[in-house]
Amino acid sequence: MNVVRSMLNERKVPKTFWSEAAKWCVHIQNRCPTSAVEDKTPEEAWSNEKPVVGYFRVFGCVAHVHIYQIKIEAN
Repeated sequence: MNVVRSMLNERKVPKTFWSEAAKWCVHIQNRCPTSAVEDKTPEEAWSNEKPVVGYFRVFGCVAHVHIYQIKIEAN
């Protein structure tokens, strides 16, 4: 939980995002090497595949969503 608090504090993210930060911390930890599993990540030990981490971004970074407008023509 210290990691969650640190993430929220460092990026000045409101505490209402606590659950998202906690989920992201667990996700990251499952994809990082640990001494509990020799030469593997927990995800790799579970699935026998190296985890992909190319989609990782800085927690709390600005993101924009583009919502396409669907035009409905009246007959």
